[in-house]
Amino acid sequence: MKEFIEPYTPYTKGTGLIKRILGLIPGLSNWIDKKAQEYYTLKKCRHWSSFSNGTVLDLGCGYGQFMECTPSNIKVIGINLNQEEIATARKKGLTIIKADCRKLPFSKNSVHGVNCSHLVEHIIEPMDILKEAKRVLKPGGIVVVRTPDLIRHFKHFYDDPSHINPFTKKKMEKVLVYSGFSNIRVTYGTCTLNWLKPFTIFPKLRVALEELASPVFSHELIAVAEKLD
Repeated sequence: MKEFIEPYTPYTKGTGLIKRILGLIPGLSNWIDKKAQEYYTLKKCRHWSSFSNGTVLDLGCGYGQFMECTPSNIKVIGINLNQEEIATARKKGLTIIKADCRKLPFSKNSVHGVNCSHLVEHIIEPMDILKEAKRVLKPGGIVVVRTPDLIRHFKHFYDDPSHINPFTKKKMEKVLVYSGFSNIRVTYGTCTLNWLKPFTIFPKLRVALEELASPVFSHELIAVAEKLD
């Protein structure tokens, strides 16, 4: 799971009362679908808000679902070992390299940013990845790490059998310090709140409301740290 974003399912005709009502108004369901797609695009774009420009590596990029929403001032390169996911991402025209995140095929001080979204909780020794991220980053480069917060997500963390390494805010800070990073900030990521679904017809408003609610409701940690030397 790349991030706590509920899957988008386009409107389909069905027997539910709301669906029957929507089906009576021509074009309404398509308009709602369009607004929902705008909302999810905005959510994905927020994924890159910590990076300002330059080349960014997306470690464990999956199918490239977040790479599709990369701002024009950022060149993103996906890193993945799963051949099926790589093939799917490349069909979208995305730049994906098959490589181990613990042994990146990039020289020292060569990239501006490293994105590590929902990967460290699947790794026995996440410092191997973070130290490698520090190696390839330029001085002043940024690493962004997203992972479930064990304190808030403990009821469901191990529902995913591939989750083996839970994190708390304090643990995340220490792992980044031990990996050689500085200026570490650990906060909560933007959450997705189902009870705000009626506001999806106003995409920017729903995103803004969820950002305001994140410190209270988010189950995701987001750490931003800098390489100083």
